[in-house]
Amino acid sequence: MDFLKGKINVKHDDKDSFVIYMCVEGSATFSYQNQTETLTMGETILIPTSLKNIEISVENQSEFLEVYIK
Repeated sequence: MDFLKGKINVKHDDKDSFVIYMCVEGSATFSYQNQTETLTMGETILIPTSLKNIEISVENQSEFLEVYIK
């Protein structure tokens, strides 16, 4: 699990799989291709393989589980 705080640019160039983020604590906003999605505790987002760059913004410390297939 990862603790996140602030604004983070995430690149998935090294992954050839979808990526799932599960919000275990707190909340965050995911920004990609001029769209935003807000996740709160207990929610999940699936990032498709074709989406290689996302920005995650966290106001307070949040905890996420990141899942993908190697």
